[in-house]
Amino acid sequence: APDFWSWRGGLFEFVAPPSVPTAAAQPVQYSQRLEAAGDADSQIPIADLQQQIADLEAASPDSPLLITLHNTLGKAYERQYDYQAALTHYEQALALAKTHQDLLAQARALRNLGNALQNCGRPFQAIAYYQQSLDIEREISNCQGEADALGNLGNAYLLLNQYQQAIDFHQQQLVIAREIHDRQGEANSLCGLGNAYYLLSQYQRAVEFYQQQLAIAREIGDRQGEANSLGNLGNAYRSLGQYQQAIEFYQ
Repeated sequence: APDFWSWRGGLFEFVAPPSVPTAAAQPVQYSQRLEAAGDADSQIPIADLQQQIADLEAASPDSPLLITLHNTLGKAYERQYDYQAALTHYEQALALAKTHQDLLAQARALRNLGNALQNCGRPFQAIAYYQQSLDIEREISNCQGEADALGNLGNAYLLLNQYQQAIDFHQQQLVIAREIHDRQGEANSLCGLGNAYYLLSQYQRAVEFYQQQLAIAREIGDRQGEANSLGNLGNAYRSLGQYQQAIEFYQ
């Protein structure tokens, strides 16, 4: 089963284990928007990206394209679970975005930094980057980015066992996702709310949110989201002692 705490590519100064594939059972499945999934750039080998950066730095060191290349290289390193290298390139992307006074690019780099920190087991540190990203998205009135940043904050607080704060952020995310008709974002926020209530042992409330997530996942053809919500519903019914219903969802 997918691992709740491993959300692909995320406490304090004590650090949780990095996110790597695992078959260990976990209480709930975790959902988030996977940025740039399927992008052609996401499959470029690391060596090629490094060469592109070196060539562009030599020919045009002030090119804004370097921001994109550093972000793309950072993601390539994340896929190899080399989070320190990923952080280095996201920092370079952020510095360049500041030089170019590109607020949207700054928000993206900050979000990438938060994701990398959360993925390597440091959600407490990720929160500061997510909050900065949220502030910028609000400043430039980017509703989609604002919703994603709110969801990231909710997920980070969930990992820190601060469930009420997680609920607050996911509720804000849900409102915006519905306003802008972002069905994937809506499903993700419903999943986050279900997870928070599940971990608060409010299993019936969790079921209500997971059911809504399941309906949307099926509507938009999100098979991974459908599988996650079915697993979460099985977990919730098992915790309620309703084992036959749990079995049906697991099957």
